[in-house]
Amino acid sequence: MIIFSEKYYSVLQAHNHHNFNDIIKFNNFYFFRGNAIPINDKYFLLGEVDYIIKEKTGAKVSYSINEFKKLTLDKNTSKITENLEGNFVLIELVDSTISLFLDSFGKTDIFYYSDGKEFIVSDSMSLFYELGLTKYFDEIALSSFFTLYGNYAPKKHTIYKNIFRVGVNEYLKVSKNGIEITFKSYNPVPVSEYDDNNLDQYFNFLWDAIKLRSSKNGINWVYLSSGWDSTAILGFLREMYPAEQVRGVIGEMFYSIRSGTINQFEVDRAKAIAEYYKIKLDIVPLDYTKKNSVLYFQELIPFLKDNLIISFSSLNFSLLSDFINKNSSEEDSIFSGEISDGVHNLGFSQFATILDHPDLDFREYADKMACYMFSPSFIKTILDGNYQKDIVYNFLKNRSSNSIFDNIDGYDKTDLFIKILSSFFIYPKRFPFYSMDNSAILSQKARKEYSETYQKIYLREISEKLSPEKIYSAIIYLYNSFHWQGSTVKVIGKSLERYNKQIKLPFWDISVQNFLSQMPESWGRGLDLKNTKYPLKWVLKNKINYPLHLQKGPHSYLYDVNPGFSHLAETLYGSAMNSFFREILKSGKYKNALDSDYFNLNYIKEIIESFNSGEELSGQKLNDIGSLILLSLII
Repeated sequence: MIIFSEKYYSVLQAHNHHNFNDIIKFNNFYFFRGNAIPINDKYFLLGEVDYIIKEKTGAKVSYSINEFKKLTLDKNTSKITENLEGNFVLIELVDSTISLFLDSFGKTDIFYYSDGKEFIVSDSMSLFYELGLTKYFDEIALSSFFTLYGNYAPKKHTIYKNIFRVGVNEYLKVSKNGIEITFKSYNPVPVSEYDDNNLDQYFNFLWDAIKLRSSKNGINWVYLSSGWDSTAILGFLREMYPAEQVRGVIGEMFYSIRSGTINQFEVDRAKAIAEYYKIKLDIVPLDYTKKNSVLYFQELIPFLKDNLIISFSSLNFSLLSDFINKNSSEEDSIFSGEISDGVHNLGFSQFATILDHPDLDFREYADKMACYMFSPSFIKTILDGNYQKDIVYNFLKNRSSNSIFDNIDGYDKTDLFIKILSSFFIYPKRFPFYSMDNSAILSQKARKEYSETYQKIYLREISEKLSPEKIYSAIIYLYNSFHWQGSTVKVIGKSLERYNKQIKLPFWDISVQNFLSQMPESWGRGLDLKNTKYPLKWVLKNKINYPLHLQKGPHSYLYDVNPGFSHLAETLYGSAMNSFFREILKSGKYKNALDSDYFNLNYIKEIIESFNSGEELSGQKLNDIGSLILLSLII
């Protein structure tokens, strides 16, 4: 899908990449629908709708064009999208204007460029490269690339100057006056006092979220990690369908000779769970020790650039999607348990808060302690000025005794909430008041401008509306502009889209998200004794056939028994791609993007020399060298 002004018509025609017979001309701009499907004279649909919510009754029905047409009768378009669930862009053509409306969570990327008179809007970055619009880099966005796990710029931004994305709760309109962005404000909601009846409600929401995304006649695939989320989806699907209609797929991660299979724990558990449910499980080799892994990564780069996703896990999900493409049909559905960690327990639910302790039950409780740091209870102590007396806060803080923490004396309520949300979303570590000054790669100027820019754009408005009781809904809403936009999440769906297939994420569902936005602290998010992901685990124990006895022992990776183990270190040092990565760094491509006013180039030179000499970096230096390699691959 492309919308562009007169200036670019001849340029695009010369490139001859598109069928220009499908172009609709308006006053002074053009619309090329590409993969967007016409619904009627007024609407086109890009992407996929999973189901429709009946406006009067709230009933959920499977998507069909006829049901869609009923929904569009005498309705405001923004209201229509609130009653559609899926990963889509609804394109409205009225008179001489075109408006683009994203789904409730802004899952799809719509990129746009405008210099006031000339503009281009597209669902891919490819044309921006072709038109020479990516010459200049946004140093603030690049600061986030090196700061945030998943190497990304937040939802409204890209790493390039003057190229932006339509944000969450925004829609874009193109008319004779050019591009206009309209933003709809979000109002956070407080937690509710849930009881046992709400557990049944949660079950029904999750059942619908899976059922309405599933295939009645085809195969329902599950990216199986053996953890609670993907195996829960598997358990639900087996309640709905016979074993022949459900199939699991898992990657066997073999990154280096020295470590062997690094996810043997999850492969063994996945096998046991697949056998329990009597489904077929395909194990796809994710072997980085072979020389062809370099060639495969190189072949992926245009796809990664076009979608502004770049991560080492891109290899894994691309290989998995290759396998699914060869073995699936158009009728099949493909599920992933992604998003569950963030929406249930704010991302603190992989036993990773404290790795250096052998007791897994204690490590799960440590995750709950980390989650408590962003709970209504703890935030009240921040507002009261007593948080530094909190035993749990001091226990976790002392584990980072060499780190710098910001002083918040004199902050008003709004600024405190901005700082709390900054700690969660835009700073290097998710812990209250962990300072940007811990970043060695960024200059003082970069740290300041990065913080102030993204606080203003993403955090200030919602912080002005916050109270401790509304913190969960704010965090879950903001996840849509941050981590869920990151490369490690988006590549799951984007890799499948290469084959015109869509990933199904039942935890990224409006009913599930709304329910968990109001879930109380006592349901596994605080210092109570309920498990992390309490409602999900309750459902698995009480509502469906699920092998609880198999969820024992180490979680998934070698770091479960060796705290010093690192996926990234194995990829950079132990894989066949090591020499390729060295050559990438020696080329110095990163210098084209990184401004010395914003980045510590001496530090960068130092860690590159260390890496190329064979020294094994660790901690932040390891993460920084990985980010430098990824950036160098896409610029």
